[in-house]
Amino acid sequence: VASSDRTKVSGGPMKFSAEDIALALGMLLIGFFYWNLININSLGFGVTLFAAILCTAVIVYFSSVGFRQTKGSLAFFGVLILSAANFALFDGILIKSLNFLFLSGCFVYWVCSYAGTRLENKISIYILSDMIHQLFVTPICNFTGCFTGVKQIFTRNKKGKSVLSGVIGVLLFLPVLILVVSLLINADAAFESLMDKIQFTVSENMILLLRDIILGLPVACYLYGLVYGNRYGRNAGGRTTESVNNMAGAFRVVPDTAGYSALTALSLVYVIFFLSQAAYLFSAFSDSLPHSMTYAEYARRGFFELCAVSGINLGVIAAAHLFVKRDKIKILKVETTVLCDCTIALVATAMRNMALY
Repeated sequence: VASSDRTKVSGGPMKFSAEDIALALGMLLIGFFYWNLININSLGFGVTLFAAILCTAVIVYFSSVGFRQTKGSLAFFGVLILSAANFALFDGILIKSLNFLFLSGCFVYWVCSYAGTRLENKISIYILSDMIHQLFVTPICNFTGCFTGVKQIFTRNKKGKSVLSGVIGVLLFLPVLILVVSLLINADAAFESLMDKIQFTVSENMILLLRDIILGLPVACYLYGLVYGNRYGRNAGGRTTESVNNMAGAFRVVPDTAGYSALTALSLVYVIFFLSQAAYLFSAFSDSLPHSMTYAEYARRGFFELCAVSGINLGVIAAAHLFVKRDKIKILKVETTVLCDCTIALVATAMRNMALY
């Protein structure tokens, strides 16, 4: 069923089933929740709740159209749940901000993994191509799908079209109406008294509610475009591992010797660092602290430094696969494997630091 649907829709105009229309209506509400539940200044439990609502909507939609989660998508779903739970359990705005970016990326990749639109059904270097495509191409190319889906409810007959036009006209003109009424209230005491009698007040809460509704529309369109586009494989652009390799080949301008030498030097720095600082670096695992340091000082200092180094490692690995020539691919795999092992060791130590704290 999914394959035939993709064949019909991927290259042509948008078509909408009952499930697609229901998702479009649901996404309008979810777009509102994005701004209403998520407080950007604290990133607390609202993020966890929003993630739960959004994931539930995706699971219900995909299940209704015959998609089933694979072992790979379940693994990413587990990571997504753990990431979302952190917002309800821990404080620290910097960590939450970084985790929010990670959660967003993890959700996007989980959707394409669930729908089976990844280039490879495993974690590989092609994850970079998948993420770029899923973050920008798929949702943007299907951006109008949410409005078009909702429109299907009203355009099936002449009366429905009239109702839709009337609702849109009122909604678009609502800010002007509110502004005019507010100015007239301030301008005339009699009109103000009349408005008080009919209990018509434009409160601050109403303005905030209207703000959340308006700002939620592009969020709803983006999320709907992502999910709908993955269901039908719409605007996939004919991507294959071959086409991605050919495109990436244009960027591989760094000679292999230069690239491998740089990676080897970085790996040696980590090896020397681990050996010379083993007692200090891994003291978190033995619950022992360096002299003259408190638990708070040790945990905070070690955590942020190790996270920064881990981020640099990931950037170096991605750059190596993108820019270094592939004349000796086995050496590249060995070099990046060593860097990955070092990164895992650093991440494990950083997490243990926070647990110690």
